[in-house]
Order: sequence, then C-alpha cells, then structure tokens
Amino acid sequence: MTMPLRTICILCSPQDKHALWLALQLRAREWQVEFILPEELLVNSSLQLRISTDNTESILQTARGVTLTHKLNGVINRLYALPPLHCESGSEVDALYLEEEWRAAFVAWLAELACPVLNRPTGTSLHGTICGDAYWRYLAVQMGLTTRPWFASSGLGVTESNEQRIQIFVAGKQVIDAQNILSLEARNRVAMLAAISQLQLCCVEFDCSTGEPCLLRLDPLVPFAAGGDALVTAIETMLTSP
Repeated sequence: MTMPLRTICILCSPQDKHALWLALQLRAREWQVEFILPEELLVNSSLQLRISTDNTESILQTARGVTLTHKLNGVINRLYALPPLHCESGSEVDALYLEEEWRAAFVAWLAELACPVLNRPTGTSLHGTICGDAYWRYLAVQMGLTTRPWFASSGLGVTESNEQRIQIFVAGKQVIDAQNILSLEARNRVAMLAAISQLQLCCVEFDCSTGEPCLLRLDPLVPFAAGGDALVTAIETMLTSP
C-alpha cells in the first residue's frame, strides 16, 4: 500500500474515538488518512532512518503493508504511550532498555520528518507538552491571562460544583472560540501560550462561572468534534501550509 497525494498519519490508541471522528471528516475532504497504532510501531515493523550531511530519509513500514516515507503530508500525534515490551532474556531491565531504544527511534523518526507534525514528543511525553494544572495556571498568569486559585484538590480531578467549563481550541496561530468568550487580545495570548509550550494543536479549558473566563489547563489530546468544522478547517490549513 503506497501513499497517494494528501496523505496524513494519525498516531493514536485503538480506543481513540476522537481520532476516528477527525479521520472521517478529513476523508470527506479528500484526505487519505492512515492510522498507526502503538503496537504497529513495535510488532513486525521496519523503521529505517538515514541521516547524512546532504539529506535525510526515513521509511516506516508496518506488518499490514502501510508504508510511510518523507513524502507524508502531515502527522497528528496522539500517541500516549508505547505498549509493554518483553525481551527474550526475560529481564525487566532489558525490557526497559528496549522500550527506551524504541522510544528514541520513534522520536527520531518524527524529528526527521519535514512535514507538519502536530504535537511533537517532548522529554517527558510522547504526544506533546503536558503539565499539572498549577503550572498551566502559572504560565497563564505570565501571559497576562486570568486564572482561578489552584488548590491541592484541583490536581485530583475534583470539579467545583459551580464551575462552568468551556473549551476553546488552538490550531497553529488560529484560535477557535465558538462561543466568543475571549477578547481578541486574550485569544492572541492563548495562542502565544500554546506556542511557547510547543503545542501546535490543543484544547484550552476555561471556567466562566464568575463571568470572566479563567484559564484552567491546556490539553494536547483534543476532542475534535467539540471544535466542529472550524477546527477541521484550521487543521487542514496547518497541514497544507509551507
């Protein structure tokens, strides 16, 4: 199976319904979408990286015959983790070493691609920058955005009963704010916050219970359907921009 024009790859888990929704929308817009699951990266796959002073070349081939090369038009990275690995020695230490080697190879492959990679791996996460709520709010304050005080219970997933959560979306330089909760200046600051966090694509949660939107967190695992056609169009723009 070779790549036609306008081909993108979505790296995600088998349970990722949001990735499936996006793929259906992009296919309706004449994109070829290939899913690559975590197990496919590791089981009977072939990954070749060639780096020289003149050029670089990469080829990823999966067991089911999908071949991805440098001609790929884009990657949407939602890979949360690699599956557990077992080595012939049976040693847990060897298995951990093997997992780190595969992780390094995967990161190198994404780094070599010349096409847009939406949310590249970081040193602590495979699918882009992730932080605790306290740190997101700290960064938001530095950008001049309004936040709510953070308490220890906030980090346990506790939601205050009066919270009114609204999601907006950042796709590159575009901010999709369907309910118009933010001023133009605040949207620009949200886009800058995503940019300095190295997130090309993210969901931003606000609490609007007090009347003034208060930033809660950024999440690289975007629920695409909530952003609708405007988000899909913004993603298309990122994938086709030079």
